[in-house]
Amino acid sequence: MLQMNSAMWIGILFISFLVQITAAAPRPHFLAIFPREIPADGDTKACIHLNYLNESLHLTCTLQTKTDNITLLKEFVTDTYWHRCISFQNSTLDAAAVGEAKLTVNGKGPTYMFENTKKVYITQHLSDGTFLHTEKSVYKPNLDGKSEMLPDTDLEIKLPRAVSIMDKEFILSVCGRSTHGKPVLGTILVSVCRESQYYWNNMHSSELSKSYCKELNRTTNSSGCFSEVIDTNYFHLRTPVFEMEFKVFAKLIEDGTGQETMRSAAVPIRNVKAKVAFKDLQGDYKRGLPYRGQIYVEDLTGSPMTHTIIVLKYDNKEEMLLTDGRGEANFSLNTSTWNDDEIHISAFVRNCTSPHSSRINKLISVTCEHQEHKLIALHSKSSSYLHMHVRPIPEMECHAGLKMDVEYIITKKALEGNPETLVLSYLVMSNRRRIVLGGSIRRNISTNGGLFSFTVPRAAEPVPEGMILLYVVLPNGELIADTLEINLSACLENKVYQMDRKEATDDVHYFKKDPPPCIPPNPEQVQNRIYTQGPPRKFNELDAYKFIWDLGLHVSSDTTMRKPVPCRLYIRNQENDRLSETNGNCAGHCLSNCRPPTDWKQFHKSSYFFSSCMLNWEDSREFCVAHGADLVVINHVEEQNFIANNTAQIYWIGLTDEDEEGRWYWIDGTSHNTTFGFWCEGEPNNVTYSNPKGEDCALIWTNHACPKTWNDDSCLKNNFFICEKENHI
Repeated sequence: MLQMNSAMWIGILFISFLVQITAAAPRPHFLAIFPREIPADGDTKACIHLNYLNESLHLTCTLQTKTDNITLLKEFVTDTYWHRCISFQNSTLDAAAVGEAKLTVNGKGPTYMFENTKKVYITQHLSDGTFLHTEKSVYKPNLDGKSEMLPDTDLEIKLPRAVSIMDKEFILSVCGRSTHGKPVLGTILVSVCRESQYYWNNMHSSELSKSYCKELNRTTNSSGCFSEVIDTNYFHLRTPVFEMEFKVFAKLIEDGTGQETMRSAAVPIRNVKAKVAFKDLQGDYKRGLPYRGQIYVEDLTGSPMTHTIIVLKYDNKEEMLLTDGRGEANFSLNTSTWNDDEIHISAFVRNCTSPHSSRINKLISVTCEHQEHKLIALHSKSSSYLHMHVRPIPEMECHAGLKMDVEYIITKKALEGNPETLVLSYLVMSNRRRIVLGGSIRRNISTNGGLFSFTVPRAAEPVPEGMILLYVVLPNGELIADTLEINLSACLENKVYQMDRKEATDDVHYFKKDPPPCIPPNPEQVQNRIYTQGPPRKFNELDAYKFIWDLGLHVSSDTTMRKPVPCRLYIRNQENDRLSETNGNCAGHCLSNCRPPTDWKQFHKSSYFFSSCMLNWEDSREFCVAHGADLVVINHVEEQNFIANNTAQIYWIGLTDEDEEGRWYWIDGTSHNTTFGFWCEGEPNNVTYSNPKGEDCALIWTNHACPKTWNDDSCLKNNFFICEKENHI
C-alpha cells in the first residue's frame, strides 16, 4: 500500500511538472519590419520573424502596387525560431509602380493565424552619387541624373573659433586655391556683418533695425590670399538686439578670366566665460542600466577649459566632476532608484554665476552658461532593456565588421520561467528608407543583467553613416529594442559619398502612427453619464514602437511594444449639448461657446472645419477630438494651399514642440523633421514676450510679410482653429 501511495505521488508530481512546463510555454508571435518608403529599384529589405512557433505554418508576404500584386515570400515554416530578410530587388518594380502600395504579411497554421496590412509608398530612386577624389575636374550626379562639374576654384575663409564681446579686434583671412592647390590671383570683395535680430527688423526704429556691415575690396597676394584686422568697436558687440555672430560673405574675381567664386562663413560672438555642453547624450534612460555621458567646457574663445570643477545635478543629487586636458569629463549615473517618467540633469562650473537675460536698455555682460537635459524613461512592461555600445574600429580591422557590446536587463517576469536563451535580431540602415542587412544572434542571458557582444558583418556596399536597430521578442510577448548611430567614414579610404537625398516637396508622403492602447475609464468616472471616449492627448510615448517608427520603418506584429495611455473622456451636458473633458474626478472645463461643427469642407480624403470661435491650442484640440476629428495635420503642398485659400484669420494647426523645445511633432506623433514646413522666414523663434514658457504651438497666419505661412505662438492664446477628419468611404 505504501509502495502504491509512493508511486501515485510520483505520478502526480510528474503530471504537475508537465502542466507547469506547458503553462510556461510562450505563445507564438510574428514580427515584420520594413521601410515605409520603398525605392522603385527595390534597393532595401523587409525582415520577417516568427518566434516560439509550436506548429507548422504557411507564411506569405505580398506587395500590392498600382500595377501588380507581387508575392515577395511564400514559405512553409516548421522552425521554432524563423527569421529572413527579403530584398525588394527580386520584385518587378518600375516607374509605373510609383505611388501608394500595400504590404501584407499572412500566416496560417492549425491554431495560430495572423494577417496584417500596412500602407507603404513606392518612390523614385535617387542614386547615392558616389565619387572619388581626383586631381582632374570632379563630376557628380545632380537631381536630374546628369553630371555637373564641381568648381575649379575654392575660396577659403579663415576666422577665429569665436569672438569675445571683450575683444577689440580679430583677424580675417581669405584665400583662393585651384583644385590642384595652386593660388588664384584676383580681387576679393568681402562683407562682414552683424545683423539686427528678426524681431527688431520689423520695428519702426532705424537704430534697432540697422545691420552693421563693413565692406572690403582687396587684391590677393602671391599666395592667393589677403588678411585684415577687423576692428570690433564699429559693431557694438555689447548691444543686445543684434545677432550674436558675424556673417562673412566673400567673392573672388579671378584675374584674366573674370571667373567668380563665392563663399560664406560665420563666427559666433561669445559673452559666456564658461560654456558647459553635454556630449553624446541619449534622450532616454533605461531604469537599472547606467546612464553615461560626457560634459565639455570651453571659455570665451571656444578653447577647452582644463582641470575645471563641474557640478552635475540629477534626481535631487549632486556630483563633482573634474575636466581633463581636453576640457571633458565623463560620468556614469546609477538609474536603479529613478522612478519618475522624466529626469532632469544639469551641469555648471562651480562658483560661476548663472546667466541672466539682457534687457534692451542694458548692455550684454560677460556671464556663465549652464546646460540642462531632460531624460525620458523608456517604457517596458516587464522593465527589460537593451543598450548598445560600438567599439572603436582600428583602420586595419575595417573588414572585420562592427563589434557591438550590449548591456541588458531581462527580468524573470519577461522570461516567464522559460530557459534563459534568447534569439535577438539586428538591422543595419543607411538612411530612413534603406535596410542594408539584417541578422540574428542567440545568447544565454542572466536575470541579474549583464553584458554580451556580437559582430555586425560589413555590408557589401558600406556607407559612412547609418543606424543599427537591435530587438528581441521576449517569452512574455513583449518586444524590446535599442538603436545606435554608427559612423564608418574612417573605413572608406578616400571615397566621398553623397548620402541619399529626400525627394522634392510633392514627393514626401504621409504615414499616420497607429495609436497606442488606451486605458478605459473606471466605472465610477462615467456612472449615469453620457460620454465620448476619444484618443489619447499625446501618443508620442517613448517605447520600442517609437524607436522603430523614428527610423522610417513600419512594424507589423502581435507583440506588445506600446506604452498604454489614459483614454480621453468627454462628458456630454444634455441641457446645452456641450462637451467638457474629465480628468478622472469629472471636474472638467467647458469648451467655450463653440457649437458642434456642421460646415465641413471636403478636400482629397479628408474633411475640414474652419472654426468661427476662438480657443487656446489645447481646448481647440479637445473640441476637434470631441467631434470625431483632430487639429489639422498638413502633409503636402496641395493641402497647405487648400488651407491657405480658406483662411482669412489666424488658425491653430496640429503642430507643437511642447515636449522638447525645437523638436516639432504633429499631434499624430509624426516628427515634423520628416516633413516639409511652410514657416515664415525667421520662424519658429520661441519668443517669450507673451508667455515665459515661450511659443510651443503652431498656427497659420496672415502676416503681411509672409501671408498664409506658419508661425509659432503661445499655446495659451485664443485663436481660431482647423479640425480635420478622415473620410470613410
